[in-house]
Amino acid sequence: MGLTGMIMRKDPQISAPDEIKEELDDVTLTGETMEEFVQGALDQILVTGRVGIQIDYPPNSRPTKIRDRTGSLRAPIRSSTGD
Repeated sequence: MGLTGMIMRKDPQISAPDEIKEELDDVTLTGETMEEFVQGALDQILVTGRVGIQIDYPPNSRPTKIRDRTGSLRAPIRSSTGD
């Protein structure tokens, strides 16, 4: 979409503590980077006029696939158009 390209022509400036910077390379736990997630959310806003963003911190009893290499729980980010 043309507007998305205009908005994203400069890389987003994302500030994060050093401890979680590596997590920005896979914010959805499906391999999507923070920049890709932002672009997808922006696309939804431009098409539908809205987007929902959910950060779901899992309880300790969830399967270990949501744990990073240090064993810490990760909170995947998801977007939705609300349809």
